Amino acid sequence: MDSTRHQLPQKKIIRIDELKDMGYSFYRIKKLIEENILKKLTRKSYENLIYEGDESDFYYVNAYVPRGVICLISSAIYWQLTTERSTAIDVAIPRSDRIYTMPEWPQIQLYFYSNMRYKTGIVTIHEDSNQFSIYDPEKTVIDILQYRERLGIEVAKEVLVQYLAKKDRNLNRLYRYAKELGNSKILRTYLEVLL
Repeated sequence: MDSTRHQLPQKKIIRIDELKDMGYSFYRIKKLIEENILKKLTRKSYENLIYEGDESDFYYVNAYVPRGVICLISSAIYWQLTTERSTAIDVAIPRSDRIYTMPEWPQIQLYFYSNMRYKTGIVTIHEDSNQFSIYDPEKTVIDILQYRERLGIEVAKEVLVQYLAKKDRNLNRLYRYAKELGNSKILRTYLEVLL
C-alpha cells in the first residue's frame, strides 16, 4: 500500500484531530478502517497499518495513556542502564489521571506518581514523525532507587553502576533530583557502598 496515495502522516499512531485537520471526514476514516489502512485503538487514536518507518512499542503509549511517561525498567532499558528485560512498558501518570482503555498488546504497567515526581525530568524523543515522553537517565536512576523494594535491590544497583560508568552522566542533576524528590539519603547510601 502506498501511504502517499492516502496522504496519511508518516507515523505509527495518528490522532483523530490530526486526521480532521487534514480534511478527513468520519466517513472517510471509516472507509480507511474497512480497507485495513487504519485500525481504531481508542476514541481518539488510530494505528497506521501502512506505516513503513521504524517500529517501537513506545509509540502506542500516547494512544492509550496521553500523559504517560516511559519510566523505571522500560526507561532504564532505553538508556542502556540495565540488562533486565521487561514484559510490559512501565508508564508513569499523575495520581489524578484515570485511564479507561488499555491494550492487550503491548502490555502497559501504570505507576501513579505524585505531581512533583511526575513532572521532574521528562524528555520528548522524536523518531521520524513519531514521539514519546520518557524520563531522562538521572530521573530514571532516582525513580528506580525509590522503587528498589518492588523492582529488586540488584536491579537498582546495576542501574546506578551503569549510570556512573556513562561518560555523559550529569551528577549535579542526579543530586538535584534526589534532593527535590526526597531520595538523597538512599542515593548517598548506594554511592557509599559502590564507591
